Amino acid sequence: MTMGIENTLSALNEYAWRHHVDQKVHMFARKAADEGTDHGDKVRLIVEKLHRRFVYAPDPVKEGITSLEDGHGDVEDFCWFTAACAMSIGIPCRIVGARYNKRCWTCFVAYQDEKGYWVGADPLQQKTDHIEFEELAWS
Repeated sequence: MTMGIENTLSALNEYAWRHHVDQKVHMFARKAADEGTDHGDKVRLIVEKLHRRFVYAPDPVKEGITSLEDGHGDVEDFCWFTAACAMSIGIPCRIVGARYNKRCWTCFVAYQDEKGYWVGADPLQQKTDHIEFEELAWS
C-alpha cells in the first residue's frame, strides 16, 4: 500500500468519525434509515437517500461537508458521509481502499453487521463486479 492511499484513508476515517456526532448528519441518517430492519438495510437506505439528495462531482470546488451542503460530492465525500451517517446511528464503519489495474485506487465503506462481519457497501453504486481487486487497505 502506498503512503498516499494510507494517508487518504486515515484522513477520511478521521473526518467520518469527527462528523458522526454532527446533528445534521445524524438527522439525515435517522430519516434515511428509519425503515431499516438491520445494519445492511439501514446502510442501503442511507446510500439511496444520498443519491436522491446529492449529485456526484468528480472534483468538487469545495471540500468536505460544505461540498455536500451545496448538493454535490466526489467519491471521498460520498464515502465519509455514508460512514458518518452509519456511525451516527450506531453502526460501526470504516472506509476501505481497493487497488485494481495495478495502479488505480477507489474507496468504499465497510460496515459491521450484527454478527460482527465486515461487509462492503459502495456509496457510489459503482458496477465493480467485473473488477478483480488486487489489494485492500484500511486504517
